[in-house]
Amino acid sequence: MNGTVSGGREQLLPVAAPALIALMWVGLTWRTGLTYHFMPLAVAASGAVTAGLLRDIRLPRAIIGRYAAWSLFVVALAWSVMVLGGFDPTGTFVSGQPGGVIGEVVVFALLGAFWSVRYALRR
Repeated sequence: MNGTVSGGREQLLPVAAPALIALMWVGLTWRTGLTYHFMPLAVAASGAVTAGLLRDIRLPRAIIGRYAAWSLFVVALAWSVMVLGGFDPTGTFVSGQPGGVIGEVVVFALLGAFWSVRYALRR
């Protein structure tokens, strides 16, 4: 890496990583019916973290924000596929917690996006 922002994998992988992890999440949930509690966090964090790992320069905040927003969109899309497919998980960490599984998905996705933006900005 020569310190310049270029095309190719530096732009493709931060977009593809959340999609690939989300596909794995949806597939595992469909196959097993289990709740993968930390998958929304992994999906939401993967875009900005991947971008930060691929470049040896400091990324502009706008680009980091776009990768984080894309990752959050992918979480919402994956959850929508599970709900529309009728195989959304029902197990939660704490029985009877407010918000249920969707509450967990939202909280973990926001934590993942927040953490990834902090990581990418500090890198």
